[in-house]
Amino acid sequence: MQQSGKVKLQPGGGGLVSALDPVLRRTGGLWIGWPGEGGGSEAATSFAAAASELPYDLVPVDLTPEETAGHYEGFTNRTLWPLFHDMVGRTTFDSSWWETYVRVNHKFAQATSKHLKNGDLVWVHDFHLLLFANALRPLRGDVRYSFFLHTPFPPPSLFHRLPWRREIADALLDFDSLGFQTEGDLSAFAQTIAVLCPDARPLGVSDRSAAWERGERTIRARVLPISVDFQFWDSLARTKRVMNRADKFRAKNSHRKIIVGADRLDYTKGIPQRLRAFEKLLEKHPEEHEKVQFLQIAVPSRSSVSEYKQLKREIDRLIGQINGRFGTPDWVPVNYLYRSFAPAELTSYYQAADVAIVTSIKDGMNLVAKEFCAASTTGKGVVIVSEFAGAASELSRGALIVNPHDTDGVADALYQAIHMPPAEEQARMEALRSYLAVYDVHRWADDFVEVAKGVQGRRREPEEVLAGWSGWQAPEVLLYIAYDGTLVPLRPHPSLAAPDEELVEILDHLASLPGVTLAISSGRSLDELAQWFPNPAMVLIGGHGAAWRRGGESALLLAQSWLAGTLAAARHQLEGFASSVPGFVLEDKRHSIAVHYNLLTDIARQRFVPELRSKLEGIVEKSPTLRVLEGHYVLELSPGGVDKGLALEKIRRELGHEDQPIAAIGDDATDEEMFRVLGETDLSIHVGLGPTAAGVVLSDSKKVRALLSKLANYRLTRRRAVERQRHAAHSG
Repeated sequence: MQQSGKVKLQPGGGGLVSALDPVLRRTGGLWIGWPGEGGGSEAATSFAAAASELPYDLVPVDLTPEETAGHYEGFTNRTLWPLFHDMVGRTTFDSSWWETYVRVNHKFAQATSKHLKNGDLVWVHDFHLLLFANALRPLRGDVRYSFFLHTPFPPPSLFHRLPWRREIADALLDFDSLGFQTEGDLSAFAQTIAVLCPDARPLGVSDRSAAWERGERTIRARVLPISVDFQFWDSLARTKRVMNRADKFRAKNSHRKIIVGADRLDYTKGIPQRLRAFEKLLEKHPEEHEKVQFLQIAVPSRSSVSEYKQLKREIDRLIGQINGRFGTPDWVPVNYLYRSFAPAELTSYYQAADVAIVTSIKDGMNLVAKEFCAASTTGKGVVIVSEFAGAASELSRGALIVNPHDTDGVADALYQAIHMPPAEEQARMEALRSYLAVYDVHRWADDFVEVAKGVQGRRREPEEVLAGWSGWQAPEVLLYIAYDGTLVPLRPHPSLAAPDEELVEILDHLASLPGVTLAISSGRSLDELAQWFPNPAMVLIGGHGAAWRRGGESALLLAQSWLAGTLAAARHQLEGFASSVPGFVLEDKRHSIAVHYNLLTDIARQRFVPELRSKLEGIVEKSPTLRVLEGHYVLELSPGGVDKGLALEKIRRELGHEDQPIAAIGDDATDEEMFRVLGETDLSIHVGLGPTAAGVVLSDSKKVRALLSKLANYRLTRRRAVERQRHAAHSG
């Protein structure tokens, strides 16, 4: 913005800026973007001088008034924004806007090209630049392109309304990796690609990751919900300046509960719905009059767009209506602040408030709820979050989840929040703060960069894996292999994953070879594995390491004798809930309990999986000897002291393999525990998608089978060659 003829840098009011600024302050880098209204050489010079104070570099890309009108005010804000937020009635399709959108994407690509060097990572953010990689890749094929969508991704029924849907879907696959806020967004994207880009061969799609092969390229997508700089907000809330301001605001409302809502002024945020719910609270509970104070902060946004002007008039009217209807000379029910706020001032209101409310009609994430938790250093405060905000699935562990269209329901949630017992309030907030302290914006950025690096350079064919590790030639070698997703593809129901004859034959052959110890590890019960693989030469590990079978004899490995009773009690609590949701499949694995949800629809997953996760975490809270494991479309209760890594270490000792090489092969998060305990000379192989600590990646279970077949032939051929050499030497 310009003040007195000079350029002053002012951060944007959205979640994108508040999330990325702390990351770039930590890592450094180059931020290329539109600086806002007003350009020219003088502004560029002043901008450069002002930006020099930052610990990272800024490169402005100026847009002409025509480009601003067509790209920013037109296609992004009146076509993509409402469509991506399920508001078709507000969507306008204009071909001239589309043409400008294409030109601006090429303009950004050309501006970026000047600053790149071989091997750079270009991280593109949000729907303004969906065509960016498609525009720049022909000029710079020597860099990696990643994209993160901060908004929701619309379901195919909405996305297909775009006249330019094929061009956009095709351009998105020019990125090497893509990140989405929720499982629903990734699912919608995968469905869209399946219809619009049939040349993209799916390598696999799960609830949190997906990948496609297109020509010589692999495109990966992951669910990576964005977060906040927890340490920043927590530290800011502890400063004297913030605490003093919070104390003053509380002192003015000493006998009242304070409710705060803080949003950009946008029709997706549900501010009118929130105000109507507060009005309903005052209607239903006259005893709360003068005992509750609502503070609504609205940061101006897109004020030149007609829909936003109309929204502001509606909010002004509702606030006037509530204050006029219920207010007294000593009490104005709604305080309304319409301006931008520095973080310190905003934090003081967060810290003073008893309740924060988010009632988004549709939201990619919504960071306000997370900021409020990070600033709640006293451990007090209740968060109310719309089920249509991306944050709901993460914050359901402590927040009250509401439907913003249910006015009575939101009013009841407000009443519950202001009357919540202190112990419950403290427990809920502690759960939220503990989670966000770990999964902060820096963890999000690190995870995203890890995905961007992905399996590039580690993906191999079976022949390459066989030729690339000297351990295959050792006299003794231990093969430690996961089952579901590794030896067989993931199935829609656990009962459908029995091994076929070909797999049993391959494994029997391997297990019979001298010098090869074959161990099959699974979360399944040991009895089920023994039924499938009766060969006593195989070592079987069930329950993620709870029990094992060796030489036909079964025994506990890591599990304790008390486990059965604890799991029986947990199963009793889960049975009713699982049976009430069509599509949930409860599987008793003897040493663990799994709830599969891959049969649920996308909408049902978004609704019921957070509830399931919360129920499981509640069981763990009462039975801390258990833990929750998350796999492909499954949540599982497992003994806390049991994991595949510990099991591998114990089996290695029991079998006397401390000095022999190990090859471990697995596909999901529980198998990462195996990889972490391997030595430098061991081999780790990850199967499928997503970030991994493994040194080698195979694309699917077919490649694993091919590797094992080739390995059996290789060991057999090598053994025969050694025997011939010995025979020849003996004969000589």
